[in-house]
Amino acid sequence: AGMVALNPRVRDLVARAPPPRPGSAASVQVVLSRDTVLVGEQVDVLTAAWFSRELRGRLRRQPRFEPPVLAGVWAFPQTVLPGIAASKRVADPLHILEIVMPVAGGAAMIIASKEVAARARKRPAFITGFGEHLAFKSPSYAQDMLNTPIGPASRRAFEMAGLKPGDVDAAQIYDCYTITALLTLEDAGFCAKGEGMQFVREHDLTWRGDFPMNTHGGQLSFGQAGAAGGMSQVIEAVTQISGEAGERQLGRCDAVYVSGTGGVMSEQAALILQGA
Repeated sequence: AGMVALNPRVRDLVARAPPPRPGSAASVQVVLSRDTVLVGEQVDVLTAAWFSRELRGRLRRQPRFEPPVLAGVWAFPQTVLPGIAASKRVADPLHILEIVMPVAGGAAMIIASKEVAARARKRPAFITGFGEHLAFKSPSYAQDMLNTPIGPASRRAFEMAGLKPGDVDAAQIYDCYTITALLTLEDAGFCAKGEGMQFVREHDLTWRGDFPMNTHGGQLSFGQAGAAGGMSQVIEAVTQISGEAGERQLGRCDAVYVSGTGGVMSEQAALILQGA
C-alpha cells in the first residue's frame, strides 16, 4: 500500500526488500537519510519498548484516567501487535498506540551531598555520569534525523562514570514514541546503528530479562505528565537501585542508564546512576 507515492529509486528498493516472515504482521518502512535508504519491518517491534499489557496489569495499579476512545496503550485488554497496527495512523508510519498519552501528574526528588546520602535510611543512588547535547533548533534544521543528540550526551555520561553501555544493569529510556526508544538504543551504544529492531527481537526487555528496560512500564504505558513524564525514568532508576521496586525488582541493580528528551528531539540528556 502506498507504493505509488514513492519515488522510483525508493520503490525499487522496497520491491527488492525481503518479504515478511510467514504469519507475521509487518509492513515496510522507508526512511531517507542523505544517500542512504533503510528498509525494515515496522509493525514487528511496535510493542518492544514497553511491557505486554498482561504483565503491566499484574505489576502496577491501573491508571485512573481511561478515555473511552483510542488514546493510550493501557486502555485496551487486547493491545497486541495486530491491534496496535490497526489503530489510527496519526503521522505515517506512527499509529496512535505508538504515541504517548498526555496526562496530569507530577514528580519530585531530593538531590543531596554524599555526606547527607550516607545518613539516609535507604540505599542512595549517586549521579556518576551526566551528558547533555543540543544539536539544533528544531527537527527542521536537522541534517540527519537518524543521528540524535542522545549519542554525544550518552558518550559523555559513560565516560564520566567510567562505564560502558554493557556495564549497566538496566536502562530507563525516554519513550515519547516507539521510534525514540529504538533510536536511543542505537545512538547510546547498546547496539549498532540500524540494528535496534534486531536488538529488541533478540533480548528480553522485561524486568526478568537480559536487558531490563523501562521496568516501570515507561511513559507509553501510563502517559506523559508534561515535564514530570521524563522524571519517571529517573525515579524508576532510583527505585531499582534502592531495592524498592517490589515484584518487578531486579535481582541486581548497581548501575542504571537514564535518557531524557526535549525540544522535539533537538536536545537530549543522559544520566548514569549507581548505588553505593
